[in-house]
Amino acid sequence: MFRRIGPLRCALVGLLALRPAAATVLADRPLDARLADADAVVLATAPAGALRASHWLGGRIFTDVAVDVLETLRGDVGPGRLTVRLPGGIVAGIAQRVEGAPVLAAGGAWVLLLHRGDDGFMTVQGFALGALPVTLDAAGAPRVLPPHTEGLTMVRDPRATTSVTTALELPPEGIALSRLRAFARALRR
Repeated sequence: MFRRIGPLRCALVGLLALRPAAATVLADRPLDARLADADAVVLATAPAGALRASHWLGGRIFTDVAVDVLETLRGDVGPGRLTVRLPGGIVAGIAQRVEGAPVLAAGGAWVLLLHRGDDGFMTVQGFALGALPVTLDAAGAPRVLPPHTEGLTMVRDPRATTSVTTALELPPEGIALSRLRAFARALRR
């Protein structure tokens, strides 16, 4: 009835069990709640050739990325250049990758949900959930798309009630930037 498992198979199973988790686990919160919790919400681009500096901080690697804030939808961040601190990077040949961290590639545009850390630096709130890609639709109007969630595992938010109603949804085809802008500006501070 029981089949004998060989030592090689046991070793392989043991090695697989020692692998680090391949995802970052976050509470699945509605977009309107994430917008309300952000210290600032901005429309930003990452210009080619902008600052990207990685460094050690508290035993971890972070990368500071310069973005150009085109418009502030909520909060006190003014237009112009802003440094955003992201987890992960490469320092002296040592790489550290954080699953689910946002990737702000040169030439891209996003609505960024920002959190001001204790050190004064802005970070993207909720990892990649706080970096909403912006693209143009067929008529040339900007649309906000859902975030890239590779490397993220979503779990039910323990703070949520059994029936969650959301005032603002982000479907796969995205929504008009004007709609998100109006919603973000109407939120209480």
